[in-house]
Amino acid sequence: MRDKLAYFVVSLSILSMLLTACGFGNTNTSNNANPTPTMTSQHTPTASMVPSDPTATPDPSSTPAARPSGEKSRMPSPTVEPREAARTRGHATYTGRVLDEDGKPVRLAWVYVDEAIGRTDEAGKFALQAPADARELTVMAPGYRKLTRKIADPNLGDVSLTPFVAKAVYVSGIGDPDVYRRFMRLIEETELNAIVINVKNDDGKVWTSKVPLARQIGASYEDFHLQEFVRDMHRRGIYVIGRFTTFRDPTLATARPDMAVRDIRGGVWEDNKGHRWVDPFNKKVWRYFGDLLEEIAASGIDEIQFDYVRFPVDGDLSKVEYLTPSTRYNRPDTIEAFLRYASSRIRPHKVFISADTYGLTVWSEKEQGTGQVLERLAPYLDYYSPMIYPDHFAPGTGGYRIPSAHPYEIIYESVVRAKRRLRGDNVNTLVRPYLSAFPDTQYGQPFGLPQWLAQKRAAEDAGAHGWIYWDAALQYPDELFRKE
Repeated sequence: MRDKLAYFVVSLSILSMLLTACGFGNTNTSNNANPTPTMTSQHTPTASMVPSDPTATPDPSSTPAARPSGEKSRMPSPTVEPREAARTRGHATYTGRVLDEDGKPVRLAWVYVDEAIGRTDEAGKFALQAPADARELTVMAPGYRKLTRKIADPNLGDVSLTPFVAKAVYVSGIGDPDVYRRFMRLIEETELNAIVINVKNDDGKVWTSKVPLARQIGASYEDFHLQEFVRDMHRRGIYVIGRFTTFRDPTLATARPDMAVRDIRGGVWEDNKGHRWVDPFNKKVWRYFGDLLEEIAASGIDEIQFDYVRFPVDGDLSKVEYLTPSTRYNRPDTIEAFLRYASSRIRPHKVFISADTYGLTVWSEKEQGTGQVLERLAPYLDYYSPMIYPDHFAPGTGGYRIPSAHPYEIIYESVVRAKRRLRGDNVNTLVRPYLSAFPDTQYGQPFGLPQWLAQKRAAEDAGAHGWIYWDAALQYPDELFRKE
């Protein structure tokens, strides 16, 4: 009997040793490999990220990479060989300071240590937790080139950024060989160093998307590969801005009426130009856009710019039906919440974010039915590009009966006003306006090269951080840009 008992005790001891060796029964979680990173920052702005689930209630104190419990990160993790597994255990606090070319601190810069994200404080300092074997540091701030370098030590010291000012033109149809050749020559010979292309155009079409819904509704072009184009531009030293037409989306609205702005008389509502819109209150729309935005950001593009990130205002609005009744209170809430959500999908990919608005948004603190209030957009943007075309302003703007007869004054005052309104503790947004390179469409005033040049001079004199010229016809004269 004693022999049987001894055999049983020995068997239990051996089984216990085997279980311990396999990791079972070890309740000390501090020794687990690959723990979830704790993301900290010296400065937590109001532009904090939100979960990828747009139906979740945003937590203003959430950290930039926070996601709902159980949801896997969309950022890829480096493969770790078994012999290196020990290196991934534990975390380190990575510290440093971000400075400009004159040695002055850069506040609210985005700092990435591998997948961990933080921001600098008023002194340009940062401290964030990341795995002890983190490999790469990336620093981004509006007005500077993105910096990426390898990590050798958690004490990262001073990081100096190089200034960058985008001087751009909008170009549609860049996939056309003739258009491509013409604009590459223009950029190579002049001061231009950036280009705005459509990554989601006015029809809601996108370039060669793998997003299931985009392919299902016929929104994906198959003859243009964004990633290849971006690589080509970067080889030429060209900064690429992707224009993302947001809630005006005829393709999605037609294919999915359940996501569209509806007409109370039945069917899908159309504005006064026959364009169809999708419902900004509809979280299914948000998710679709979020999937597209992540795909676009992963292409290596430098910046994503939101256009039509607003409610429709042209047409018979008395016939409009949304999921939720639209008011002057919930429209700004909705646009801000969408930008917060979109930012959470884009930021992990280390891409700058911008948006354009009507020029009137600069001059009025009311939302004008669009849902856009400049101060509420700013925390989620690196660059703000108001479309301050002189002929688009109403008579009397700035005290001028015919605004387009005073292009210098209108542009100068618009930029000054925008800069004044973009000041704040949690705001680091630069003004980079859209300028007109087309004839006067409202007042019939002479509006050609002299007036176009006056706009650029006014923007620069007012302290704009670059500019973008717009002409849907793409008839930009060489003389508009300085030769280099």
